[in-house]
Amino acid sequence: TTSGGVDITGAISVNGSPLSAAPTIDLVADGAIAAGKPVIVTSAGKATEVKYLASMQTTPSIYIGHTEVESSGSNTSRSCWDPDLTSSLSKGVFWNVYIDAADGDKVKLFGNTNDGWPQNKGDIVTINSSGTDGYQECEIDYDTHNDKIITAYKIGNNLKARTITATNITTANITANTEVTISTTGQTFAMAYGTSGKFLIMYSDGPSNASHYCKVCTVASDGTISQGSAVEFANSTDTEYSRCVYAPEIDKFLILYTKSSDSNNAYCRVATISGTSVSFGTEAEFCGDDCDGIAAAWDSKNEKFAILYNGANDYLYAKTGTVSGTSISFGSGTQISGNTESTRPEVVFSKLSNSFVAIYRTSSNNGKGSAKNFEINGTGFDVKSGEGSNLTPHGINKPFGLAVSQVVMGVGPDIVAHYTTRPSDGHLHIARLNFIEPGSNLHEHKSNFIGFAPSAVSNGATGTFNIRGNTIGSQSGLTPGVGYAVQNDGTLGGTLSSGQVGITALTSTTGLIRSY
Repeated sequence: TTSGGVDITGAISVNGSPLSAAPTIDLVADGAIAAGKPVIVTSAGKATEVKYLASMQTTPSIYIGHTEVESSGSNTSRSCWDPDLTSSLSKGVFWNVYIDAADGDKVKLFGNTNDGWPQNKGDIVTINSSGTDGYQECEIDYDTHNDKIITAYKIGNNLKARTITATNITTANITANTEVTISTTGQTFAMAYGTSGKFLIMYSDGPSNASHYCKVCTVASDGTISQGSAVEFANSTDTEYSRCVYAPEIDKFLILYTKSSDSNNAYCRVATISGTSVSFGTEAEFCGDDCDGIAAAWDSKNEKFAILYNGANDYLYAKTGTVSGTSISFGSGTQISGNTESTRPEVVFSKLSNSFVAIYRTSSNNGKGSAKNFEINGTGFDVKSGEGSNLTPHGINKPFGLAVSQVVMGVGPDIVAHYTTRPSDGHLHIARLNFIEPGSNLHEHKSNFIGFAPSAVSNGATGTFNIRGNTIGSQSGLTPGVGYAVQNDGTLGGTLSSGQVGITALTSTTGLIRSY
């Protein structure tokens, strides 16, 4: 009641909405939003979580030189990114597997933390003492469900697989689990981890290398591997190259291979796992030239594959691959490299920048490694003009690995890819490639900040978001009376002061949404 005697103790409403209600706003979610997360409004008028959002560099560059792992005789090397050691090693780990020809072709493994250099390299551990009998191939991936490294390699005529349990990058904390035989006559092979402890392995079989199969393998919590039945995906041909890539948003694999019976042209099929079995969509050709290298990666934002291949004159090209059901269609080819022979491509996708980085061997640069940044634009690609060069100290003549972290190193500006190469001198090197610039979707002056999501909102769904003056729960570890600022990665920390947005803690799990 005012001094003039007007009673306003009842709720006041505007257009039927009471002014006493805590302030909220309804928006469509661009991407899934978790409960308790801070959100911004996009240029399309949608809500999305505050997060790191990096941009491509014009020219990828070496971040901190090369470190030599082996001084002679090393062969094929492969890499993968392990996010699950973050709690014990702070930064996550890059795992690397390679064949050591100087030590009886044994399969060896080592890890690298995603921080200091070069002291971050872990111990080299032998994971198969029998040796690969000169067959110079190996594969590696990471099982995020069971926290296991998955490796595959060939011993004599036997294609083998085993998992590795690791809690650190030192020998005492790395255990090789039970080895299994995938095939007793296996030849060229590739594999990729999917979900729920399952991975798909593809291989050529038989003395003539003319039949080709896939198997679903399931990893148990103790690291043991069980196998489904072999299912044929091609026959009456030889395969020179093969690749296997998983797309989590559509729960499909893409298997890629070249056929010697068709002038080494390149093909692919969509593969679907059901239980312990796999089925395939119709075979589709994506390169009609003699192909001397293939690679692929999945773009989780655009939900398309980027497929790389050596086309005419062995120049490096890329096509988008769009999956519909069990079929795949392609965009037109976009040249990635310059007008020079560019072979042995490797490609990975960064969720931070929504872009790809490719590394390949260039004949015009004495066979050394070069790199390009590019991103999907509709059914084609935008390719940065700069080309990173001299990324390896010597020419590359064996397959190599490339993996990319999905985290920013510490709180600094360094977002890197990590790769291993076995150049022509037989030495094994590891290096870091700085290929994207750091950033955040939260504007510098916080002008696009909305508030927080009180409950989870699915991608494309309309959600209600709490804005300034409202409260938010679903927090943890807060101290009542303390202000917490929204950081560029969407976490809460630091001090809530001028020019910042965040919350003032009311309890250990709730806060009042504030901005300055």
